Amino acid sequence: MKPSSSVRGPLCHSIVFLFVLSVSCSLIDPPLQFGSPRAEDRSRPCPVLDSLLSCGGRDTLLLVSAVSFPDSYDWQKDSAYGGVSCVVHLFSGAREVLAVPAGPGTTVSAAPDGHHIIGGSLYTIYCDAGGTCVGCNGRTVARWEGSERIIGLVPRSGTVYTLGETPSGGLSYRCGGRELLGVPSARAFGRFGADTYGPTGALYECDSQICFAFCVPDGGGGKVHFVRDGETGGAVRIPDGKLLDAKCMPSGDVILYDIRGNSCLYSDGVHDLLSQYMGVRWTDAGIVEYDGRTCVAGRCITWFDNGRGTGIGVGHRYVPIEGNPDYLYFSGGQCLPVSLSDCRDCYFFGAECACPLDGEAALALTPKDPAKHPFSIYRGSVTEYPVYGFLSGISFQIP
Repeated sequence: MKPSSSVRGPLCHSIVFLFVLSVSCSLIDPPLQFGSPRAEDRSRPCPVLDSLLSCGGRDTLLLVSAVSFPDSYDWQKDSAYGGVSCVVHLFSGAREVLAVPAGPGTTVSAAPDGHHIIGGSLYTIYCDAGGTCVGCNGRTVARWEGSERIIGLVPRSGTVYTLGETPSGGLSYRCGGRELLGVPSARAFGRFGADTYGPTGALYECDSQICFAFCVPDGGGGKVHFVRDGETGGAVRIPDGKLLDAKCMPSGDVILYDIRGNSCLYSDGVHDLLSQYMGVRWTDAGIVEYDGRTCVAGRCITWFDNGRGTGIGVGHRYVPIEGNPDYLYFSGGQCLPVSLSDCRDCYFFGAECACPLDGEAALALTPKDPAKHPFSIYRGSVTEYPVYGFLSGISFQIP
C-alpha cells in the first residue's frame, strides 16, 4: 500500500506517512456483487464479545470482519450471485470471535457493504422487498416492513438508531425499527465510507446527540435541515447553489455549497466565500472536525495552478495534500491520505478496510491469488486470517 505524500505547509506535523506494503492491492473494478439472500433469519447463536474485550488489559485490539466461502466456489467470479451459503466472521487479532451464517435462507448478505464494525460489535444490514433487518453479533436487533437502504447506524442504550433511504426517494429515521421521523423527497448528507464521516455513516453523535442533516430540493438549490435526537431545526435555504455537505458540529450547524463556481461555507448564520481566500473551488469535499476546528477536506480545483488537487481548508487557508489519494482518514489532529494507485495484487473492499489510530492506519487486504490468505497490517505487523474469501472491514477496540 503506497501512501500519498504528506500535507505541505503549517500542518505538516499533523500528517503522518503510511507504510509501504510488500504485497500491493487495488480496488475492484467492476465491484463484485455477491447477490442477496432471502429475508429469513436462521443465524446460529454467536458468542458475546464482552469477555474477550475485557481480558485484553490495556492493549488495543484489532477487529477484522471477513466473508468465507466453500472451497469449491470461485467467489471472485461470484457466478451464483448470492446463491451460495457463506459465513461472515469477526476476528480479534488472529482469534475468531464470531461466525454468522450468511447467504440463502438468512438475513445476512455476503456483500461487504452489508456489515459494519461499530463500537466493537459486528452489525449486519439486509433488505429486500419483504423488509429490512439489522443484526448485531449474529442476533436480530431490529426488523420492519419495507425496503430501505441503510446509510447510517448508531447503537445506543441496547438498541440501534438507523437512517435509511426509501424506494420512493425519502428518508426514514428509526429507533429499534420504529420510525421516529419520515421525510419524503429528501436527500441525506453522508454515507458509510465517506471521507469526512465516521464508521456510523450519515448518522453520528455530536454533543451527546444523535444527528444527521438532509436537504429538500428547491429549484437550483435546496432547503437544508439539521436533526438532533429526532428534533428538526429551522431550514436554511441555499438558493441557486450545489450543496456539497451539511453537518451538525460542536460549533453549530455548518453547510458547504458551491454557487456560480465559488465555494461557500455557512456557519452560525454567516455565509463565507471560501474561494476568495483559498483560491480553490471545492468539487467533492466534506465538513470535518480537524485539530479541534471545523474544516473542509476533499477534492478541489485550484485557481493558482489551474489544476485539480486534494487538500484541507483551515479557516481561510488551503493546505494541499500531495499526490492523488483515494481516501482520507481523520484521527483527531491528523489526516492520513491513502493512495491505491500502485496497488495491483490485492483487493481493497472500500473505505472501511482501513482505520486510523495514533498516526498510522491499519489495513485489511485480500490477495487476488486464491492460494494466499487475506491479511491485515498495522505498524508493520501482519496478521493472516484462515478464510477462503475476503476481508470486508477493520476497526480498533480499546478496552
